[in-house]
Amino acid sequence: MNIEQLVKKFLAEEQFTLRNALAYAGLGLFKTGGAISKVVTDIAFNAHSYNDERKKQVAEDLGEMMFYWHVLASTVDMAPDVIMQEFVNLYLVKNNVITDEMHISIKELMKHMKKASKLEEIERKKDEKLKRESREKLIIK
Repeated sequence: MNIEQLVKKFLAEEQFTLRNALAYAGLGLFKTGGAISKVVTDIAFNAHSYNDERKKQVAEDLGEMMFYWHVLASTVDMAPDVIMQEFVNLYLVKNNVITDEMHISIKELMKHMKKASKLEEIERKKDEKLKRESREKLIIK
């Protein structure tokens, strides 16, 4: 059984009203996003190690998040693959990577996003260096 089949079966069994299905999916996304955020915060800012247990937790939370995401997409009668392709195209147009007439795959988008995040990291390091140098100058004076 794939995710689309699972969601279809779930929604048929639950017989949610539109309002209840939207609330279920939206709150589910919020809840699992918070759980993922906690793990990421612990690793990035609280010096917790990234180990097999945390990796498993993130994978479980991402799976749950994808379920809620598919429930929401189905509830509003939209195909998840169409939503993702629209996102890819919109992202690339907004970031001046392509024009409206062009299309690109999700794999190509991920390559672009990875390059963008590397550039952001370089800029962040430059900013940190400038701040550190400014503080050092103040201390020297």
